[in-house]
Amino acid sequence: MKSVLIGQFPGLKRRAMFVLGSIFLSLTTFAGSNLNENKTVTIQEQVLVVTGSVTNENGEALTGVNVVEDGTFNGVITDTEGRYSITLSTKTSSLVFSFIGCENEVVEVNSASVIDVVMKEGNELLDDIIITGQGLGQSKKRLTTKASVINEEALEMSPATRIDQLIQSEIPNMQINMTGGQPGSSSNMRTRGVSSGFTNTTPIIYVDGVRMDNLNGPATLGAISGSSNAANSSIANIPVENIERIEFVNGGAATTLYGADAANGVIQIFTKKGIPNQVQAYAEVESGFETATSDFYHFDVTKDLIHQTGYVQKYSAGVKGGSNNATYSFNGGMEQRTGTRIHNQNDSKSYFLSLGVNAYLSDDFKYSGSFNFNTLNYKRARNGNLGGYTGLWSLEGGAIQSFGFSNRLDEMNDDEYEALKEFVSAAEELQNRTAENIRFQTSHSLTYSPVDNFNLKLLVGVDRYSQRESDIISNEYLAATNSSSESSISNTQRDYLGLTMEAIAGYNFEISGISFDNQIGFQGFRNDEEQVAYRGTNIPSGAVSIENAATTTSNQRIIELANYGVFFNTNISYLDKYTVEFGIRGDKSEAFGDQIKMQYYPRVGLSYLISEENFMNVDAISSWKIRANYGEAGNLPPAFAHERTINYNGYNGDIAIGFGQPGNSSLKPERIQSIEIGTEIDFFKSRLTAGFDYYNSKTVDALMYAPQVTSSGSSAYAIQNVGVIRNSGIEFSLKGDIIKSNDAKLTAYATVNTLDNKVEELNGLPPFAINGFSERTIQVVVMEGESVGVLRGNKAIFEDGVVTGYDALSVLGKTTPDLYGNFGLSFTYKNFYLSASADYQKGAYAHSFDRQFRYLYQASEEGIPQTEIDANARGNWLALTDQFVEKTDFIKVRTIAASYTHKCKSSKIDELVFSVNVLNPFNFTSTSFDPEVSQAGGNLGQGSLSTGGIAYSIESSPRQFLFGVNVKF
Repeated sequence: MKSVLIGQFPGLKRRAMFVLGSIFLSLTTFAGSNLNENKTVTIQEQVLVVTGSVTNENGEALTGVNVVEDGTFNGVITDTEGRYSITLSTKTSSLVFSFIGCENEVVEVNSASVIDVVMKEGNELLDDIIITGQGLGQSKKRLTTKASVINEEALEMSPATRIDQLIQSEIPNMQINMTGGQPGSSSNMRTRGVSSGFTNTTPIIYVDGVRMDNLNGPATLGAISGSSNAANSSIANIPVENIERIEFVNGGAATTLYGADAANGVIQIFTKKGIPNQVQAYAEVESGFETATSDFYHFDVTKDLIHQTGYVQKYSAGVKGGSNNATYSFNGGMEQRTGTRIHNQNDSKSYFLSLGVNAYLSDDFKYSGSFNFNTLNYKRARNGNLGGYTGLWSLEGGAIQSFGFSNRLDEMNDDEYEALKEFVSAAEELQNRTAENIRFQTSHSLTYSPVDNFNLKLLVGVDRYSQRESDIISNEYLAATNSSSESSISNTQRDYLGLTMEAIAGYNFEISGISFDNQIGFQGFRNDEEQVAYRGTNIPSGAVSIENAATTTSNQRIIELANYGVFFNTNISYLDKYTVEFGIRGDKSEAFGDQIKMQYYPRVGLSYLISEENFMNVDAISSWKIRANYGEAGNLPPAFAHERTINYNGYNGDIAIGFGQPGNSSLKPERIQSIEIGTEIDFFKSRLTAGFDYYNSKTVDALMYAPQVTSSGSSAYAIQNVGVIRNSGIEFSLKGDIIKSNDAKLTAYATVNTLDNKVEELNGLPPFAINGFSERTIQVVVMEGESVGVLRGNKAIFEDGVVTGYDALSVLGKTTPDLYGNFGLSFTYKNFYLSASADYQKGAYAHSFDRQFRYLYQASEEGIPQTEIDANARGNWLALTDQFVEKTDFIKVRTIAASYTHKCKSSKIDELVFSVNVLNPFNFTSTSFDPEVSQAGGNLGQGSLSTGGIAYSIESSPRQFLFGVNVKF
């Protein structure tokens, strides 16, 4: 089936690529002409070299302190001994010393050649800088919205190997659930509820200012992702080794600086760019093993039948350094896993290369660039019910009986078990499902500062993502599984090209103690995506392409879309104590022509640093900030959704024409209006920090794919502005140093988040499904008065333990939790480090189709009265759907990590770091299945929205045990 869409922009595509090429050529030519190895960039006449050391109040050397000549780009950082050396442009300069957790120190040089500095313990909550406005920094004390930061130290200590795993325990108000254990599986990211009824809950993701493709659901056309109900993630294979910093800013109030669709928040990733006046290098080897998380299997032998011990090996190396004029960071590596499915059926191999540079081209110009390339090749075993043999479903769902085996696996005798093992081994070995993901991302920015307090930043970047999938069902596989189906090859490919262009100006000034920080900018985003699917059936044995197939079919989908936005934001503060912030953004999509005008999203915020008042002279309270803000965000309808289309289909070798997309001329964006009130308190000079926030957001004109009214004459679903969605809750975080001395430090943290999510209005529409199967089985639906995504199915009526009837289409539970959060601790003693992290949720429900099928196929009687079985055998299995819905409360320990750092006296090696990391060691749940692995369903119908709720034969994330050695030079 093909849809004709009106309004493609091929000319715009050519112009955008021409602009990109021109800017990139200009930047590289300019940078190359100034950074040639035979030329030296001179910032100004070098009149004074200042050296010195930086220590804390205990006399300990501080590594990584920023030492910057005030008002310039000229800066260095201290080495491992706390020493620095900087060449100044004038003898009357001032040096600014900054370090996370310490107060900034400003020292006038006055011709001194040696300056030693002792930094006092400060307040990380206030002194940190948040990179708002795509690269123009803002002091945290002046922010009127909530922001979380994962710094380089936390990144280096974390054992996580994926970005989503990394932030799982580091960002206090974000919930991240891993949706499967096979390579490349997506994670379900959610913060402050589900604000939309048609798009996913993943925040916008930027890498060095370039907006990334963060597809977090299955492709429209998919061989593996769509048919196996195990969605792919576009960000899972972004390497973490070259990341310097990650920031998360909540949506609503963040919209002004990041775009209309920032309702779910913004994750900014900044890669390393090197260090001046020194060279640091590292090489790391990590190896270990992984085992399947079989806690949730009903049968003890399932693990033995389809799983193996997998082996992991990872190698990486990098170097960073530079001079006052230019810095660089380069690293690369590879990871290989054999996987936990027998015959290496979910093995994977990935490679990555990263390069980041800063170049001070003159007094006024600074260039920053990054290049990131990574690949991921993997296999996937069949998940869910795909027809025929499917490992987990056949075994755990009881369907193995259709292949002539007993489905009460733990009751088999030795001969039966060996026969089944031989059958399963052959079936698993002959599966051939592979995928390849390739990503290239590059960012180039030029910052121009002709006068003090003024910055003009130009940025251009590209995100290129390619995904190939193949599923080969051979004659050998069909024979091994006694199937009468035809052999086939199904291939899909998805090619995505995203272009980001920005021009942002910032100017700050001060009048009588009132400081003004102003930003104005333009952002443009261009996305080109092509998906192609082609399939051949009745293929000869050994074929790996469809060229010799008896019949072939194909499909193609092309999406070209350009969006742009303009914004203005001003932050006004008196003595950095009283702050008010105003902003407005306008966003426009070319996909709608004049149909949808530019949309404007305002924001306003207030903050009050109450601890700076004289009456708050309390030794116990180091700082106390109160803040409040209001902001609006939005989501545009899918491109060209307002257009009415026709479909062309083949029939008897001719073209048949039918109705396609119904169109909606009154379609408009949905708007999310958010209020946030919060406070941050720091006690005893950061020994104890606490945060509290209340949020309330309302989505009006909510977009949903809803059934049309009967009078329209069409049964098709169409996207409409039909709803009002409300989200509200509180967020509480607490972090404290239980022990803090020169040699030892014990830190603990915990967060608590509540969520009240409700669909307040549907404009009279009946409930409709966003996920799941048929009405007679189980569906995840949107209905008025309930949360987005409630389970709906049959609810049995019992009398004396026997089913006498059932209530159809009953609400069986909501799929979003009431309560979630994380907690953990870290302990340092001299050179030894130990940490652990965990997260939890409470109040959500999910349905286990495995349990329901086990009951149908007489593999078990769990949870059903024997009186019902005796009276009706298994005939009421569909009436009993509510009996297989379970509450998905859990506590999961995500990581346990330990390391020891050995300081070397060798002139060639600085230190050796020995580490032991364990991922996913413990699960404590209220369910018989993994409560996270509940994203499966027959259809993912609302764009890429999935709230979970259906567990259907998808394996959990494996347990990993990794041992590493990191050598630093």
